[in-house]
Amino acid sequence: MCQCQDPFNDWEVGGGRHGDASDKALLAYHMRHCKGLKKQSEFRESVSQVLSSSTFRRNGKVISISAKATSSGLLIQLDRMSTKGNRFKRAVPWAKFLDAAYGKLQKNTHIAASLDLSRGMALFMGTMVSAAYLSEQTALLTKVVALVRSSKPLLCIKQYKWDETQWLTSVNPNHSESRVQSSWQVMVARERIVIVWPDGSCLILRLVLPPVVLLGSAAHHMFHAMKNHASYKQTNVLLDLVAENCARRVAIYESDGAYANERLVAHLLNKDKNNPVKQSILHFKCANHATQLVNMEFKDHELEKQNEDPDQATDPKLVEALSFHAVNGVRLRSTLRFLESSDSQWSVALLSIALETTRALTWHWLSGIGKSLKDDERPPLFKLIDQRTSIIAQALQFLSALCLNAEGSGRLLLLWSRYSSTRCLREFCQSTPDKCRNLRRVLMLTASWIFRRHHMYIRDENFQLLTLGDHSAEQEELDNFLALWDAKHHCCMPPGICKDLKLRGLTSKDLQDASYKTMFFWIVHTLQCSIADVESMHSQNRQFAGSAFSSVVSKFVNSESKRVSEEAKELQKLEQTQEDTGKESLSKSKTEGIDVRDRTQRSMNPKAMSALELFRKRFMCLQRTSGEIVNPCNKDLWIEVKEAFNSLPSQERQLYESMAAESTVQAAIDRARAKESRFRSISAPQSAASPQRKLCHQASNMEVVQYMEKRNGLHAQLLPLHELCEIILGGGLQELQTRVANAGSSRAAGLNALSTDSFPTGEASLEKLWRSHLASGITGKVFLRNSQSQTESIGQPMSQEDSFPSKVVRESFCGEQCRHYADRRRIGLRANTLDLFNFIVKQSFDCIQ
Repeated sequence: MCQCQDPFNDWEVGGGRHGDASDKALLAYHMRHCKGLKKQSEFRESVSQVLSSSTFRRNGKVISISAKATSSGLLIQLDRMSTKGNRFKRAVPWAKFLDAAYGKLQKNTHIAASLDLSRGMALFMGTMVSAAYLSEQTALLTKVVALVRSSKPLLCIKQYKWDETQWLTSVNPNHSESRVQSSWQVMVARERIVIVWPDGSCLILRLVLPPVVLLGSAAHHMFHAMKNHASYKQTNVLLDLVAENCARRVAIYESDGAYANERLVAHLLNKDKNNPVKQSILHFKCANHATQLVNMEFKDHELEKQNEDPDQATDPKLVEALSFHAVNGVRLRSTLRFLESSDSQWSVALLSIALETTRALTWHWLSGIGKSLKDDERPPLFKLIDQRTSIIAQALQFLSALCLNAEGSGRLLLLWSRYSSTRCLREFCQSTPDKCRNLRRVLMLTASWIFRRHHMYIRDENFQLLTLGDHSAEQEELDNFLALWDAKHHCCMPPGICKDLKLRGLTSKDLQDASYKTMFFWIVHTLQCSIADVESMHSQNRQFAGSAFSSVVSKFVNSESKRVSEEAKELQKLEQTQEDTGKESLSKSKTEGIDVRDRTQRSMNPKAMSALELFRKRFMCLQRTSGEIVNPCNKDLWIEVKEAFNSLPSQERQLYESMAAESTVQAAIDRARAKESRFRSISAPQSAASPQRKLCHQASNMEVVQYMEKRNGLHAQLLPLHELCEIILGGGLQELQTRVANAGSSRAAGLNALSTDSFPTGEASLEKLWRSHLASGITGKVFLRNSQSQTESIGQPMSQEDSFPSKVVRESFCGEQCRHYADRRRIGLRANTLDLFNFIVKQSFDCIQ
């Protein structure tokens, strides 16, 4: 039975499924009324947010709009604004500085018109706030250095992600009077540090790094910018001091697979050998930035060139300019021929099936960014290496199932049932051997590409070593790796963290120590396996194309600092979050309108879909796409769906039946997971060896790997930086944990998300920076000039030791056969066998050609 609540009445409507027609009609009318009230309230709120802080110009006058949502509608107020700028104002409050930096408006022109200030003042305000945040970040790192010196941590992890691209911007690198506007190479980076203490406490800080200008995309340009740029130099020095006071140090570098990035990482590995404070380096190449499948089927379907020349003596450019409509007609006819061709349609279908696995892999890499450093979430790298949960193994199994499918069911129905009149897959292969050959080649090419690019890369020893920190890993896999670790020498290990630990003389028994398992766990927990978040910053910065680079940098620092604060709030799980959210939503529903709730509060149980239900879902989707109004509860629609389903060919019905079987399996898995989730919420926390781990394995005979370990990291940047400095300086780590826990309850108590208290920096920081400038005699113009010279400078080597070699020597390793300890005859036999195999493959390929 459903209960309806409004501010004035508390009563019940209808008798559930046992009520009569009038009760059902009354309940339906009441539900529509409630939905209408809710939609009206949401519409008023959205319109008021759009209109607020907006301006328009009429007859040369600037008019501002202020909108407020009320219970009866919208209250809109129009005010005439002054066009004099800020030249007649004696002072601008710090709150406007924060609004200009962290508000919804981004362009300086829009900010100036909204705040009734000049455009130059809007630029100064954004630069002032960004400088205040960076100075507070430097002060925070100094407090962290003092913290790690007082209590020595176990581990320090530095994650550095970067990517370079071209921007259209103006730069003054020589500090001259003229600026150069061109497509400059710019490097964007994100950095995060994770500090772990022996008692299990963990501090996570995300550092904001401004973009820097490069003279080129080569490795030495990125190295000098990364190490010696004026914007990064002070941060690097403080991070080195933090690393010196930690027992173990790890540097994680994430980038794309460009050759320049590989040279840069190889140089960093060589440079670390002579570093007195050595650190283990782990490089992960972004899986999304890889060479995709190329021109597999479209090579034979190139558009034909038109041989009809209207006049050979006429200039082709003149003909094209005068007859551009004819060019469009040629393109239209070529496109129509391509779309009407059955061979091209079959090639498109084949390509879509082959790229289905790459699409799933792409979405998986993107999801790894949001899962990093989340509580109760198994790290993505552990899932990739574990064959029971690896999406790479699933993709290879999918392709192998298509290659070995003799019945032609599943996805193969889309290739032979629609584009031929054959009755089975065998007849299709016999009648069209060329298509059958192309089908097998494309599927095998896709499988080999996934195996070589993803499977072999993720099975590297550097990543296999990290699985020792996964308590949910297969014991057989761990035993095999530990046996391989003891059998190999340090010369056989790839360069990086694996070789560093081997050079220290660690055995398999040493690697199973609790401290090393903790280190491996936090390394994988920090790794994100993608640089899509860095790539997304390029599009954000390109909206300011043509602007001065210093202005773009200030906008970037302000938006990135706000994003860091929001990410910390999302990642930091607080005990009172759900309770406070429920109270807030309940109070909001009581003030805005009627709330209809189910008394039972019971969630839907996952249910499988039959072939008819799947066809009905597809049928209604096509009806809505054509513009028709579809009522799912109409009986006539059900009759039409059944007639269309009964008239389907046997091949298409078989396709829907296979989809229904997949739906049954997926529903069983979802029910097992939901049952396990309910069991975990009711039962008390237990150890990893409790029977709680076995429940998911017993459900529906499906092997589901469950993640039970919980190691909380402290995302302290949900607090403003000036508060963090005071807390670390006064009370240390314990006081910081208490204040972060209390911060969630104070925000849930009704703190406005757009108030100045929730900004990454505050008015006190701006006042402190302005006082320091005033004491030093630095005016606003001098401050802007110094900021421009610092942000637009070029990173250069500071000494001969910082120079980048013209030829980077990459450290080699033995691999399967040790060059120093293995028998020479075995090495020669292996090399001769591989050479013979390559010769056979080459000869076979030449014969085919």
